[in-house]
Amino acid sequence: MTSVRSSLLSTVSAGLLAFVLGGSLSYFGAERLTLLYMGPSFSELGHKEGHKLSRVTQSLYGLELSRLLTQSTPVSLQRSVGCLRHIRAGSPPEVAHAIDLQLATDYSALALLEQQANDPSAAASHRQIAASLLQSIGWKDTSEGALDNLAVHYMHKGTKP
Repeated sequence: MTSVRSSLLSTVSAGLLAFVLGGSLSYFGAERLTLLYMGPSFSELGHKEGHKLSRVTQSLYGLELSRLLTQSTPVSLQRSVGCLRHIRAGSPPEVAHAIDLQLATDYSALALLEQQANDPSAAASHRQIAASLLQSIGWKDTSEGALDNLAVHYMHKGTKP
């Protein structure tokens, strides 16, 4: 009787978790589509300023969505890098540094995972890209240790700089 009850409880819990996660992803997806296709209304600012603020908002929203959905796996990090590069290409200069910081963080995490998987060539390549991005935004210490610390902070504590 106890095993049936615990089995039923775990099934209900798993179903509830799937429902909540599905609802959350649906909400974020719908919000993203609305923002992309309808755009926020900034009519009081005038056309030029409103368009600029709309682009900033869309870029920052894409950055945050990428940060929320990226997992600490090579496939997820590669997908995030691709999305961030796309966002960066269409973003205004005011948000470029924030996107570059997230790109560098993703590349640092990729490098650490590749180092752990005994792929030193790919790790060195991604560390070099991360260091270049960080130097472009004024980061002083871009040593291997500093990049590894950035990656560990990103992957293990769940907080992203």
